Amino acid sequence: MCANDTKHRYGGMCENPEVFSSNLVLSRVKIEVDTRRFGDYGKCNICVNSTIPMTKPPEPCVDGTYHCVCGDFNHPRPCGIRVGREDINSTFGENTPTSNYSSEWWWTWNLVTRTGGQWYSTPEQGEGLTWRLVETMKKIDAKCHDKKFDGMVYLMEKDCFDACPQPRNRTDFCSINCTFNALLGEEAGHARSSSGLSGDEIVDLWVEAFEECPSIE
Repeated sequence: MCANDTKHRYGGMCENPEVFSSNLVLSRVKIEVDTRRFGDYGKCNICVNSTIPMTKPPEPCVDGTYHCVCGDFNHPRPCGIRVGREDINSTFGENTPTSNYSSEWWWTWNLVTRTGGQWYSTPEQGEGLTWRLVETMKKIDAKCHDKKFDGMVYLMEKDCFDACPQPRNRTDFCSINCTFNALLGEEAGHARSSSGLSGDEIVDLWVEAFEECPSIE
């Protein structure tokens, strides 16, 4: 869900085809990894506007192709063969936002500090060497998950959603605000929040929506 990418600290998120494409799927997979040799997390994204995301200076590419970049934004470099790992709490939750930060950034910070978790990147050149796909356990249509998840959240904050001009429009700021009110508490858009759901409850809600959707080929 994304109302206005110009307000978000990470510009371009609302145009990310891995988030807003019409044919997205969600997959649960089992992967075998060489855990003795984790490397830096690779920021892997689809080429947009003929530019590899997160490269400086911008590197050219063919729209729709997939590219991974390691290192920080000011010093990007190619990724090696090792599986990358990143603690999202350290990346997004290390610095508490201040009063001039947008609601979107406060929601991000409150969410990652509550749920925690790890991101992993599996470089193509490392397949069969540092990692291998064991099994695709389930794959679903992402639109099904959106509908199931949004429906459960709607019931948690029905009065808030019904007061919005477009109660079930997940790109409308009012509806998005109600979603995060339900998950993180009403204060989460401007301050540290302790109300709403616990991190485990948020994860369970997401998984429940996933399990309710039928598998696809």
